[in-house]
Amino acid sequence: MSKGAGAISPWGKIFKEETIDFMLEEREAKAKFRRAGGRTKGPRKRSAEDDHHFESQLRKLIKEIVTRT
Repeated sequence: MSKGAGAISPWGKIFKEETIDFMLEEREAKAKFRRAGGRTKGPRKRSAEDDHHFESQLRKLIKEIVTRT
C-alpha cells in the first residue's frame, strides 16, 4: 500500500492505509484466540448482492488508483 497499490477483501472492503494496522492487530488477536482453543464462525455464504458489492468497490478502487497516477 505504501507504493500506491490498493487492496480489497473478497467481501468488497477496501483497505485503507489509515486503518490497516488496526485490522492486522485484530486479525492477530482472533488468531491467538483460536490457537488457545476458542471457536469462531466462518464466513457466510456469498450472495449475488455480495458479488455486485465487490464489483462496485473494485471499480471504485481502480478509479481511485488511476486518478492518483
